[in-house]
Amino acid sequence: MLYNEQRTKSKERRATKSVRFISPGLYFVLVFDESSLRYDFRFVIRAVCSLRGLLFARFVRFVSCTVCKIIVLYNEHRTKSIERRAKSDEQRATSKERRAKSDEQRATSDEQRATSKEQRATSKERRAKSDEQRAKSKEQRAKSKEQRAKSKEQRAKSKEQRAKSKEQRAKSKEQRNLTTIHHSLFTTHHSPLTIHHSPKN
Repeated sequence: MLYNEQRTKSKERRATKSVRFISPGLYFVLVFDESSLRYDFRFVIRAVCSLRGLLFARFVRFVSCTVCKIIVLYNEHRTKSIERRAKSDEQRATSKERRAKSDEQRATSDEQRATSKEQRATSKERRAKSDEQRAKSKEQRAKSKEQRAKSKEQRAKSKEQRAKSKEQRAKSKEQRNLTTIHHSLFTTHHSPLTIHHSPKN
């Protein structure tokens, strides 16, 4: 009787042990790889010795493969998006550098245009000053010419006046000579010392 009970208990223990052994143990591990910036799943499946456990293991393998494919596709998509982002960043940096160069060239051209404009303004101002000086010199030449004409006219007038005065002096001298002659003749004719001889018949 005791032997049968012990045998039944040992059978039950073996059954529980087999049941414990048959139940699959699935270890689900999430690993992050810092070098590739990816998440990877690792499945560790304990040994299975029954049909039920084998089917469950195949199901787990299918799920794990599907999840791994999804993860691989996600990682590829992530890698492609990172590459596209890197390319777009590089293109953006290149375009930014080109814009900076174009802005610098535009600033240089603006500065050159400003310098040329300033030079043109300076040359225009110089031309205006030279034109003004030329006009002043022309006006001065005209004034000096007018003054020379006036002085020439004045010299002609003074020469004419000198000729007139010379003529007047000559006339006055002639008149004085005539008056002197008349006076001498008059004094000689009416002098008391003068003897008038009457003609004899």
